Amino acid sequence: MKTLIRPQTKTSTRNFITCIAIMLIATFAGAQTPIPVSSQFDITGFIQSATLSGPGAGAHQGGSITVNGHVVTVPAESMVILPANALTWQELFAQAPAPYTNSATGMAMNDSPSPLTTFEAHIVGNRVGDTYIAGLIWIAQQGINTGQGFINSINYATGEIRVGGATGNSTTGTRVRLNDPLNAAVGTGRYGRAGSPDQRFMVDQDNPTVRSVSGFPMCIPRVLVDPAIAGNPDDPLCPRS
Repeated sequence: MKTLIRPQTKTSTRNFITCIAIMLIATFAGAQTPIPVSSQFDITGFIQSATLSGPGAGAHQGGSITVNGHVVTVPAESMVILPANALTWQELFAQAPAPYTNSATGMAMNDSPSPLTTFEAHIVGNRVGDTYIAGLIWIAQQGINTGQGFINSINYATGEIRVGGATGNSTTGTRVRLNDPLNAAVGTGRYGRAGSPDQRFMVDQDNPTVRSVSGFPMCIPRVLVDPAIAGNPDDPLCPRS
């Protein structure tokens, strides 16, 4: 008796491959790692909303911040790092300029009135269940926006300098004015005339954040005309030498 072995057809080959594929999919699906109860997160984006809430009073309060659609819980006692300043979450509201003082940060896109520009937050923390909890918070207007250039003009009457424009031309270049609030110890700003549209973004008045390359503290003379011109008065708090 002869045994007849028939060649495998294309249809049976396709069916065999399909069965193997289904088995592999089932194997891989079953091997997926479940989402952990707690995991880390790192978010950077514009501040959409910021609230102050929770138990405690004064600097001990926490709240929430919304960035890129993520609502992040800000625990009580949390610190916020600004370019040259560190504040508690509550101080971010208390030190906000009018009309936001004590009611909003003036940095969130949904604040009323809307801020003149956007502010970005960089938040690192842990996701516990479905709740995002902040551990570290940095806030800046434009965290990676930097610039440089020669000082081409100084307006001594206002304490404003121009950077990167045509030499001697006070209408060209980037306008720069120090955010330097009144310092009671010196009766004026630490590095020049006192002035601050938002004290939260002030210079560090206890450390030389305004300095030369060598680290020597620098300042803008509090005079009306150039003290380098013979006969013009000098600023004893910011002398030429």
